[in-house]
Amino acid sequence: MRKLIYTGVFAMLALGFVACSEAEEEINDLENDIEMSVEEEISEEKTAELDKTIELQEKAETLEDDLIKFNESL
Repeated sequence: MRKLIYTGVFAMLALGFVACSEAEEEINDLENDIEMSVEEEISEEKTAELDKTIELQEKAETLEDDLIKFNESL
């Protein structure tokens, strides 16, 4: 009787590991699909707009720093 119980418990553990492994593979596949869809959505126009925005923000920061220095000198 004990052998039957031990065999059953071992089988349940094995099925649990297989189920976890399968779930992990599905999660990895979904992550890859999401990454691919995100990469496809980003176009060259959007990247150009983002580059311009970053460039303007950097210019604004330098102008702000210059303004602070000018105000301190007064």
